[in-house]
Amino acid sequence: MTRQHYRDVGPRNLYDVLGAQQFIALIDAGLRDTHKLLDIGCGSLRGGRLFIPYLRPYCYYGIEPNEALVEAGFENELGFYIVAIKHPQFDHGTEFDTGVFGVQFDYALAQSVFSHVPLTAIRRCFDSLAKTLAPGGQFLFTFFKGESDYDGDEPYSHLVRYRFDTLDQIATEAGFGRPERLPYDHPRGQTWVKAEKTRSN
Repeated sequence: MTRQHYRDVGPRNLYDVLGAQQFIALIDAGLRDTHKLLDIGCGSLRGGRLFIPYLRPYCYYGIEPNEALVEAGFENELGFYIVAIKHPQFDHGTEFDTGVFGVQFDYALAQSVFSHVPLTAIRRCFDSLAKTLAPGGQFLFTFFKGESDYDGDEPYSHLVRYRFDTLDQIATEAGFGRPERLPYDHPRGQTWVKAEKTRSN
């Protein structure tokens, strides 16, 4: 996989900026190197190339259906040697099953994931995280705000928009507190949101 291809998971000229913003957002939310982080839709490690070196061994977990993207991230950004040092773990499923690792997470991230998937997938993601995030765990995600909700069922085909109130309802029904908008200026116009796990499932 060429450098051009693996960096085209979003605008190529924003690859580094979006990765850095993910890192800053999680650090601001309280992430420390001993915490366990789940990076949903980790792609070619746009954020992982910063999180993996920072976190202690066995603390970074990624879900990415396209295994080749993850491989390209190691090949072009981190080097495979770091796997033996940090032991990042990956799953390549498509169902947002956050329980596959058998781990309780302190933080979860989904940057530019809800901008591509139907509401059924978003509900599935929240319901799964409600079982795997520790009490008080934080879930940070981005989405495109809209006046109405995308009502299709085709995943990963195009950009989609949702009302904040809809995601608020999904989060609270799953056992999260009221989501909080974060004051980051996303380079692509998405909104950053943080939701805290408050209810045991």
